[in-house]
Order: sequence, then C-alpha cells, then structure tokens
Amino acid sequence: MPLPLPKARATATGNRVSVEILNDADLEPGEVTFSFDDPAVNLTAVDISDLRHATDHTDRGDLRGKKLALDVPAMVE
Repeated sequence: MPLPLPKARATATGNRVSVEILNDADLEPGEVTFSFDDPAVNLTAVDISDLRHATDHTDRGDLRGKKLALDVPAMVE
C-alpha cells in the first residue's frame, strides 16, 4: 500500500516562506530538504521551529509564482 502524500501550506512574505505541515509528515532537522522549481531562487537558511513549522529564507524578494518542494524521507518500521 502506498504511503499518503504529505499536505502542507506555504505563505511567502518578501524573501521568506513560512511552511506549515498539515498532515502525514514531520519536519525533522537534518532530514527534510526544501527546493524551488526556479533555479534562480537560492535558499540561504532554513529555520525549523518544531515538527510542523519551518521558515525558508531566500535570496529573492519576490517569490510569487515560484513552487517550493519539500522532501521528507519515509519512515517505515
């Protein structure tokens, strides 16, 4: 049976993106990878405040229309 896809919400403000995980994933420091669909947008820092919230900092002031992806390794026991 396939694992459920995580659901998240992202909100851009200036050069930052606030990410909230809604279900089926945790933001474990050192285990999650963020990336943008536009190679011109570079992440400068990622702050993970808890298992459900992170703030991504970029080198761009306008992130409208950009897609943020996150990769969280599956935990299979």
